[in-house]
Amino acid sequence: MSRVPGTAHGQAVYQRLLRAVPPAPHGRAWHAADPYLLHHIAAHAAHADAIDDLLLDGEFLVHGHPASILAVLPAAVGRPALLAAAVYRASYGVHHALEPEQRRQILGLDAARLRADDLLPGLVRPSASWAPRWATSGQTSSSLLATLVGHELPLTGVAALVLDGRPTAVTTGRDRTARVWDLSTGQVVSTFTGHAAGVESVAVLPLGGMDGRPAVLTGGADGTVLVWDPATGALLRTLRGHSAAVTAATAATVGGRTVAVTAGYDRTARVWDAADGEPLLTYTRHQDSIEALCVLPLDGRPAAVTGSNDGTVRVWDLATAETLFESVHHHLHAVQAAAVVHRDGRPLVVTVGYDGSASLWDPPAGRLTRLPTGAGQRFTDVAALPALDSVDGGPAALTTGDDGTAAVRGLTTGQTRQLLAGHTAGISAVAVVDLEGRPTAVTASRDGTARIWSLRTDAAVSDRGGHHGRVASVAAFSLGGAPAAVTVSDDHTGRVWDLTTGHCLHTLTGHRDRVTQVAVLDPPGSTPLAVTAGHDATARVWDLTTGTLLRTLHGHTLGVRDAAVLLLGGVPAAVTVGNDGTGRVWDLTTGHCLHTLTGHRDRVTQVAVLDPPGSTPLAVTAGHDATARVWDLTTGTLLRTLHGHSAAVTAVAALTVDGRPTAVTAGNQRVASVWDLTDGTLLRTLHGHSAAVTAVTTLTVNGRPTAVTAGSDRTARVWDLATGEQLHLLHGHSAAVTAVAALTVDGCPTAVTTGSDRTARAWDLATGAPLGTLVLPDDLTCVAVAADGTTVAGMGHEVIALTPPRTQGDPA
Repeated sequence: MSRVPGTAHGQAVYQRLLRAVPPAPHGRAWHAADPYLLHHIAAHAAHADAIDDLLLDGEFLVHGHPASILAVLPAAVGRPALLAAAVYRASYGVHHALEPEQRRQILGLDAARLRADDLLPGLVRPSASWAPRWATSGQTSSSLLATLVGHELPLTGVAALVLDGRPTAVTTGRDRTARVWDLSTGQVVSTFTGHAAGVESVAVLPLGGMDGRPAVLTGGADGTVLVWDPATGALLRTLRGHSAAVTAATAATVGGRTVAVTAGYDRTARVWDAADGEPLLTYTRHQDSIEALCVLPLDGRPAAVTGSNDGTVRVWDLATAETLFESVHHHLHAVQAAAVVHRDGRPLVVTVGYDGSASLWDPPAGRLTRLPTGAGQRFTDVAALPALDSVDGGPAALTTGDDGTAAVRGLTTGQTRQLLAGHTAGISAVAVVDLEGRPTAVTASRDGTARIWSLRTDAAVSDRGGHHGRVASVAAFSLGGAPAAVTVSDDHTGRVWDLTTGHCLHTLTGHRDRVTQVAVLDPPGSTPLAVTAGHDATARVWDLTTGTLLRTLHGHTLGVRDAAVLLLGGVPAAVTVGNDGTGRVWDLTTGHCLHTLTGHRDRVTQVAVLDPPGSTPLAVTAGHDATARVWDLTTGTLLRTLHGHSAAVTAVAALTVDGRPTAVTAGNQRVASVWDLTDGTLLRTLHGHSAAVTAVTTLTVNGRPTAVTAGSDRTARVWDLATGEQLHLLHGHSAAVTAVAALTVDGCPTAVTTGSDRTARAWDLATGAPLGTLVLPDDLTCVAVAADGTTVAGMGHEVIALTPPRTQGDPA
């Protein structure tokens, strides 16, 4: 929206509308405002040159009409209002369809993520039972302009065009549709429905429509290619020839006429006359499916560049199908995308692979340059950025990744100059467009949304100390008497957090692959230690006071899945389990492997330890061989095998019941099993869940040994382990409950459950009463509760901390 000075009349109208909003003790009672006001006052505020003040009113952001607010965000001017606009955009694709109090919670969390400290108090009610304390911001960006919501399944492609003078984008999805969007308004212009399977690719044909107008070509998973009128959504023609999914498409000019070029899983690329859909030629030199496609001008001779899943890239003449150049070992694995950039007027081909590699190729000169990229990157698409000035002394490109981010990169150094973060799943495709004179990107994601981004080469790449991959596990502990936590991630690192301030105290680097689990040993009066389990087949021991790597535990031959810690004869020890089907007992002071636990016939994914007073310390391991096994940690001896599960055992917890060591196990069944570890007796089976039990934890509630189970049936349940009685049914989630953590906080036994419904819920385990519900922009991946009641959780790449829940009702 362009900014023009507000007229006296416009200002008068706005003030009159503002006075019609009922007053409240600390502002305006927007919840009681007339619906007309909620729908239209944002536009009046923009016309009156007063939008900044309105955007800084948290209650208005909660109750105002979402689409109306989104439309005026470009009119924000001052830094606080621009930050408020970024907060509103961050999760718009989720909160626009929610009730106001649910929207409040998401806006509050996004204000914490974006450090909108002045806005946050206006979004969190003083009486709120649960609220964000702080959050990282690895999946937010102030460059986000809008989120396009409408597809019902993951998106696969995006292309940009100008339609009747307006910047427009076309997105394709697995929901068998393509949608045309007006990028200035975010509104759908037309929808293409006609594919019998998911739509995998899209291209714009500049002269392929009626009367020389542009047309849009879409390629389907069933091998069909359809050509559409983007203005009306009418199907113009069907192109038949491919025998498998059409994964890439583009347009070119050959001999003065517009042609369409398509490629796919049938290992062929095909050239079509855009005007009538007639096939012109087929290129058949590839030995594997084709994912990458672009057009390269070579001395006036149009050529296609195609990249295959076998890592090869070929350049061929679009008029004759003659192979001009080829690079057989271009990438080690699949070539995902290709684009043409220019350096000193010379066209070069930039390619990216799913293995994280990127290359710059000058085919006529035979020069292939490998570009430096970050660890763990998995590229999905690339686009040239001709509208941007030179970056790092050379051409720039926009790359997208499986981690849900896009990045502006200088192709001379490979350095990231702008990071676009906000998608909650991998990005499938990207297109670049001019939007009101500004270079702009449109990304299509597997999260079902497309997003519009401002591209600014001078935008700082901020590092707020957060993770750059999915947060896999979290453990809470005390550091110098203050609550702290350690998180581990798919980005190969761990991080230590001050839960009060949100400061990242240490980054734990050393693992060479994703880190899957963390356990903390926090003995009184001693240095807290963390043991991290990695997919690199190692576990690592860390001093959490300094962040120092103390030692690396070698021995597993495949990824380590879980770790548990205890004092073994007064010495810090750990038990690790892994995909190699073994467990290992370690002395953490020396790094020596004390025992190897062998017996499982498949991978072992969970372990719990128990040190009953006056008895032998035990470990219980859970395996995909449908058994749990009990081990003497002093000798490494297998004491007994717990048979009874009919599928993989995926959850285990242990505690003492009536003086006897006891374990609770669960898996892909509807029951949890309670075992006496002394003799291996199945004491009882906990019936109640109507679908698989996904997680279990144990604690003592009012002197009674208690278990909390989480299930795919959308419930959690509280059990008395001495009797097997179900004490409480914790009902409220609307999808599978995926994780549970429990701790007694200030005398109140508390559990926190997370679900696939994008909520976290806190419960009083003594009564079963809900303590609070928090609606989130994404699903939580892991959760822990600190001794002071702070909840710390992973959400995608983010770490979030919530204030201790209070008994104030359930706001959701």
